[in-house]
Amino acid sequence: MIVSLISTLALFVSTIYNIHFSDIDGTDRSFNSFEHKKILIVNIASNSNRVDQIEGLQTLYNLYHDSLVIVAIPSNSFGSEPKSNIEIKQLCIQQYNCSFIIAEKQSVVGDSSSSIYKWLGQVSENGVADVNIAGDFEKILIDGQGSIIGLFAPEIEPTSSMIKNAIEDK
Repeated sequence: MIVSLISTLALFVSTIYNIHFSDIDGTDRSFNSFEHKKILIVNIASNSNRVDQIEGLQTLYNLYHDSLVIVAIPSNSFGSEPKSNIEIKQLCIQQYNCSFIIAEKQSVVGDSSSSIYKWLGQVSENGVADVNIAGDFEKILIDGQGSIIGLFAPEIEPTSSMIKNAIEDK
């Protein structure tokens, strides 16, 4: 009975739905509010040679906004995001007309990585894969139960059939 309780508690602690983050405006958000929807987590950077993927993310969000939450996480972990949160928000809104969630700028690799990326990087936490972020615009798809169901390399466009099929797959 105690072992079962400890196992259940360990699963509860390690779920994405217990993780909080601040959006680009500093508002506290919880992944718990996205339960039962698929979540696409993407680390973005304005000086990346892939910055135009932000437009693809918006297109993807327009297609699937009823069943998909996109959380774009600006990061300078790969040296391509020198802008402040205010400048990042202006770019995303003015140039790409973003209506998906943009988080505050944060680290996505190493010891200083944010709680979501620590969760993604620990098999013992996420239960599926040891996600290693290879560069800006790495995409991770989470199903409606909080499990990782897709890892997409930076070069894969957000509107690719591979990503769309993973979103549409029940």
